Amino acid sequence: MVSKKLPKLEFIVIGVFFIGFLIWAVPKCSATKKELNPEPETTATDSITVVADTSKTTVEVTPTEQANPVPVNSGNENLSRLYVTIDKLKLRKGPDLDSAVVQQLNLFDEVYFLNEVTDFKTTLNLGLEEAEEPWVKVKTKTGQSGWVFGAGVNYYKKKREGVLE
Repeated sequence: MVSKKLPKLEFIVIGVFFIGFLIWAVPKCSATKKELNPEPETTATDSITVVADTSKTTVEVTPTEQANPVPVNSGNENLSRLYVTIDKLKLRKGPDLDSAVVQQLNLFDEVYFLNEVTDFKTTLNLGLEEAEEPWVKVKTKTGQSGWVFGAGVNYYKKKREGVLE
């Protein structure tokens, strides 16, 4: 008689435990998801124009009203940090070798990824190796933005091997 009731009691205890766990876990997961994926803030003062080309894609933001000036370093918190892996890497106005050089970056300088990458790749001879990478749009700590060759930046602070000095 005891042996027939014991399995039923075990199932009831396990079921109560499982339901209690679900009641506890669902709100925790929802809160974590909101922290990791916050709603983007939108402002009514900006209009966005997307210009598409077969070789390059760019997004241009044009304010419709006079906006308050923003400090140079604000907004970098939400951008991915990259490190320069090639000494004297050139920051250019456009994503190609013919574009004007805006600034020369030193090895291990921090830059911020602006979430733009070219749809095409460029092959460059780095000295001891050839790299085929897309161009990446970045912003420096001083607020200067431009394009760098993708092989010249990395998420880790390391020197790229195969580059002649």
